[in-house]
Amino acid sequence: MAVPAPIQTDALLSASELRLSFGNQAVLEGATMAIYPGEKVGLVGRNGCGKSSFLRIVAGAEAPDDGTLSRRQGLAIGYLPQDFQLEDDLSVGENIRHGAAELIAKIERFEKGSGLGASEMDRLQVEISHADGWNLESRIETLTRQLSAPP
Repeated sequence: MAVPAPIQTDALLSASELRLSFGNQAVLEGATMAIYPGEKVGLVGRNGCGKSSFLRIVAGAEAPDDGTLSRRQGLAIGYLPQDFQLEDDLSVGENIRHGAAELIAKIERFEKGSGLGASEMDRLQVEISHADGWNLESRIETLTRQLSAPP
């Protein structure tokens, strides 16, 4: 699926007539919605009705068979699959770090800095800031403390 085009409306995210099938089984048939600033949205429905498929499309992890998806330029969408796996032999903090490995690698690359041009440093800084990565370790420690789990 191509990167969603920026939209000119007030909507943060707009999905129109999304369709998705697996073989002969239609999962989404004309799913349409818009999310506006300040809204809190819940997605409810029976098992197998297409909620997860819809979210995968919105997150860019799957392409619809048809329909349009638009999101405001600069909007970031996070997505945690239902079937993610934790590593039993890792602590909670280590599992979080494992899931954030790409972000951690960017931070380490930025901090090392050698051999990187100014534009690459700027790009990394923007990506790390956008992911709220500058205080990642503090957030992991806070989370593990709140869960009463070893870091």
